[in-house]
Amino acid sequence: MGLRRLSWRPLPRSQVDRWPVERWRLSRGEVAAIAAGVGEEACRDALIVCHAHLRPQAILTVGWAGATVPDLHAGDICVAESLRTSQGDAIRPHPATLALARDVAGRAAGKPWRFGVGLTSPVPLSNERSKSAAASQRGVQWVDMESAVAARLADRLAIPWLSVRAISDTLRDDLELCPRAMCNEPSAPALILRTLLSHPLRLHTALRFRRQMRLASDHLCQALATLAPRILESL
Repeated sequence: MGLRRLSWRPLPRSQVDRWPVERWRLSRGEVAAIAAGVGEEACRDALIVCHAHLRPQAILTVGWAGATVPDLHAGDICVAESLRTSQGDAIRPHPATLALARDVAGRAAGKPWRFGVGLTSPVPLSNERSKSAAASQRGVQWVDMESAVAARLADRLAIPWLSVRAISDTLRDDLELCPRAMCNEPSAPALILRTLLSHPLRLHTALRFRRQMRLASDHLCQALATLAPRILESL
């Protein structure tokens, strides 16, 4: 919906195995979006199947991320110069692809984009203690649960990749008080009502986090609207 508001022309929806595929026609080609799901296994399964059907020329792993440092705020756009894995590996995009993203970021209006090191974690880092530990032990600025899987697959296919994430939860946001499902699932209103009835003091946290998620989504769509056409031009 956000990309449609930014004048991307949608193509008919399709289905690859169990994954719905959203598609858009841009001047230099097509963009397809697959909601792979949460976590490394879900991302791997979706990309393997979708690659066989769609044959992408580049992969962008996009979505939300949690900040592990205090100077990242809700809605900030983060592009990975390097991705760390739970095994300690480091995965880096091709220098030309990263340089293209830097050029787009330099021309983008609004908040400046952040370039740094992201972590792909097999488990959610849900509180300040776990996020701070990741920053100090691994030298990362944000964390998600899928990017490294997409990066490894792209490297095996010898195609460009980038991880572009928007911060949904800051360092001090405690997700244990506000499960993600409350804010991005169709059942969110019912979940918020249930939380109000069982834990009235958590309602303010839930609503604030929901606003942060929407802000992150809006900023992510704006970033993709400028970045994706440039990547298509470079292929």
